[in-house]
Amino acid sequence: MSNPTQIGSQTTWSTVSAGALNGMGIKTDGTLWTWGMGYYGANGDGTTTERNSPVQLAGNTWKNPAFGYLHAGTIKTDNTLWMWGYNSSGQLGDGTTTTRSSPVQVAGTTWKQLSCGAGFSIAIKTDNTLWAWGANGNGQLGDGTTGSTSSPIQSWSGTYWKQVSAGNAYTAAIKTDGSLWTWGGNNLGQLGDNTTTYRSSPVQTASGGTNWKLVASSMYNHTLAIKTDGTLWAWGRNTYGEIGDNTTVDKSSPVQVGNGNNWKTIGIGSGGPQSAAIYFYDAGNLYP
Repeated sequence: MSNPTQIGSQTTWSTVSAGALNGMGIKTDGTLWTWGMGYYGANGDGTTTERNSPVQLAGNTWKNPAFGYLHAGTIKTDNTLWMWGYNSSGQLGDGTTTTRSSPVQVAGTTWKQLSCGAGFSIAIKTDNTLWAWGANGNGQLGDGTTGSTSSPIQSWSGTYWKQVSAGNAYTAAIKTDGSLWTWGGNNLGQLGDNTTTYRSSPVQTASGGTNWKLVASSMYNHTLAIKTDGTLWAWGRNTYGEIGDNTTVDKSSPVQVGNGNNWKTIGIGSGGPQSAAIYFYDAGNLYP
């Protein structure tokens, strides 16, 4: 489709998340719906069946959907965390490497925000601590090592993490003071620290500052972020112009996209190198 196509006829969608081959949405009544390829149980409906329209998962207390590469998770209103899908690297966080086609609970009842990357997951708890699990060959868990884990470990000390986004073997996060930090793979400058050096611990982006509002990492190694002044910034891989700076040159430091200051939200395509693939809402209708 070259134009927006409505998914179903409902007008009650609240929030959505897109994976490499799947989609997921939560309605205003707290119900959770998934669709797309069924590989490794990625839809979480207890099957490996491909779904070309939304199918409901049990329950009506879901609030925070996150899709990665063939694995996904959500947080419920009671702050419990549930995950499903591919689990070869322990990315489901249940202490195993067993693939799950239905949601399984991750230990704890204080989860606040979840992000799923390629083979790993990372989340913030209600006390603003940061936790990660799964593959860690490039240091993407941010604990100063490159050892993988199938259970959550504290990613980095401190109780000051505000928002996190997992990409392809790298992570970006914003602290409560508005500073932006990245770690993991950096072959294309996706960490934005003006190098291509891999980092197993958080480093601040080359731009520095304490005015970062929102960050999004991608499966194709480029990063987008919005500052509190409404300006949009990007860095990393730029083979197809995904940074949006009118070039196809990779950038290892943040560059401003356009000259506007009214950017509100960002999204990055998980199945390809698209940027600003924003999901938006029109009277509760869901459009990709």
